[in-house]
Amino acid sequence: MTTSPKDNVAPADLTNEQKEITLLRIIDAMGGQTDSSEGKGSWINWFCSDEIHNVQDDTFNRCNDKGWLHTTHNSDWDTSTTTLTKAGRAVLSATTEGSDAG
Repeated sequence: MTTSPKDNVAPADLTNEQKEITLLRIIDAMGGQTDSSEGKGSWINWFCSDEIHNVQDDTFNRCNDKGWLHTTHNSDWDTSTTTLTKAGRAVLSATTEGSDAG
């Protein structure tokens, strides 16, 4: 029986909040915007594959639903772009302040 790297990852490695903050921090470090097209090797796929059917959306969609990210799609080029919103920056700021207060 062969296993994939995904099979070796425990589902509880990170909490939902940790995954959301990690995604926001990565996009912030990229200048606040990233290509989010669904290519097979796209880095963002890790945040799009952790949904629990009929229980919760994946991390990427949760962040969009919360208004922390805004995603647009260009049908002519079949590309998507995701931008960190002011609300997303506020979450990062509050998270950073909270961790510095320790």
